[in-house]
Amino acid sequence: AYIGIPHFREFFKPRYARIIERAHKLNMHVWMHSCGHINDLLGELIDCGLDVINIQQPLALGIDDIACRYAGKIAFEVPADIQKVLPSNSHCDKDKIEAHVRELIARWGTPSGGIIGMNYGAHAGIGSTPERVQWAVSAFKSFNYR
Repeated sequence: AYIGIPHFREFFKPRYARIIERAHKLNMHVWMHSCGHINDLLGELIDCGLDVINIQQPLALGIDDIACRYAGKIAFEVPADIQKVLPSNSHCDKDKIEAHVRELIARWGTPSGGIIGMNYGAHAGIGSTPERVQWAVSAFKSFNYR
């Protein structure tokens, strides 16, 4: 880790909380992107009032761990995993991509938190194709959480 949770709490957390509080007073939502295994940090960001977290590699965090700890506490903006699902060399066919999206929606999507399915957009940069990305986008449009 680049910075431990104790140092985050001491230095960054009060500053993020003030920024987010100010944005909320201006009727704005606060979104943040993060790569990597932010499982413990995400709770700290939720405490600060963060509204939406953009996670592009949900398998790196563990879908079940994030669901158990944070589903319903924050909205997730997420594509199908850009490392292990969308790339053409991932051996994921249309059915596997759709199943992955269904799992994300079922585990992370709740009425009190929510999930925002997204198109990664830079398909060539992750070794994917427009068709594979469209399979994921269509799945996000087709499936709903309960």
